[in-house]
Amino acid sequence: NEPVEISPQIKLTFKNAGHILGSAVTLLESEGEKLVYTSDLGNKPSELLEPPEQILEADYVICESTYGGRTHEDSSRREQKLAEIINATVAQNGVLLIPTFAIERTQELLHDIEHFCDSGKCEKPTFFLDSPLAQKVTKVFEKYPGYLSGKIRKVHPDNDFFGLDRLQVTQTVEESKAIDVAPNPKVIIAGSGMLNGGRIIFHARKYLEDPKNTLLIVGYQPVGSLGRRLIEGDRKVKILGKTIHVSARIESIRSYSAHADLPQLLDWLSSIKGCKKVFLVHGEADQMLILLKAIKAQLNVEAVAPQQGESYILSNFTS
Repeated sequence: NEPVEISPQIKLTFKNAGHILGSAVTLLESEGEKLVYTSDLGNKPSELLEPPEQILEADYVICESTYGGRTHEDSSRREQKLAEIINATVAQNGVLLIPTFAIERTQELLHDIEHFCDSGKCEKPTFFLDSPLAQKVTKVFEKYPGYLSGKIRKVHPDNDFFGLDRLQVTQTVEESKAIDVAPNPKVIIAGSGMLNGGRIIFHARKYLEDPKNTLLIVGYQPVGSLGRRLIEGDRKVKILGKTIHVSARIESIRSYSAHADLPQLLDWLSSIKGCKKVFLVHGEADQMLILLKAIKAQLNVEAVAPQQGESYILSNFTS
């Protein structure tokens, strides 16, 4: 919220984007024009972060569209659904795999597990955080509590937001491999969140063929990715050169997304006065198209989805 002159007659201001710790909406002002770039706009309500700050005036907006055509699940049921999945894993004496992004998603998940444990259900299973990067990022969250939401700081005045003392934290490859011999039931949280690498791949190869086990997807899965194929029902996949016949349950909780959905994007854009045009980026074609039509129909603002190689002159707007 502090304007900085980055070049003669060009002023830059950052606003909280509410996406991950430190994420920012960018406002550029020059020659009497205001250009806003959402970057990744956060999903609300967030347990960890304050909601995205509103921009009240701009001439042009570059807007993300990751979930431009979807509405997230009701976040009020998120912890309940997570508890149900964990309890089902315990009842079957199975393994719950949760691929997560190291930044923000892991911390939200740990916070919800902390609530689950506070309800007295943590004798079983054993929770493993098998992501050295997520461990480092979590320490950053703990180092800067002032950037977290007022709500979570009020609930946790001791700044113990994530209950790391309840987890088995693995650093080395040897420690990661040792999870295999730990008794069930167990929950393994590991990267990468899109199942395109990281330690979760090795766990998936070992555990996806057992019907007692569950894979819980809590993040965006791009078209063609292993996670997307599993969500869409593919029961025969290849992981690290091995053909896996998937018998494990595949679950997803979509309200963990760190991106705003269609209603939230429209609501955020609606507060901007004087907007001449919205440029849609960062989304699959079908999501962009739905958001584009909604902006035109509901906000009466022109919207385009620029293609690679296209350029636009914003002053007096000729393309």
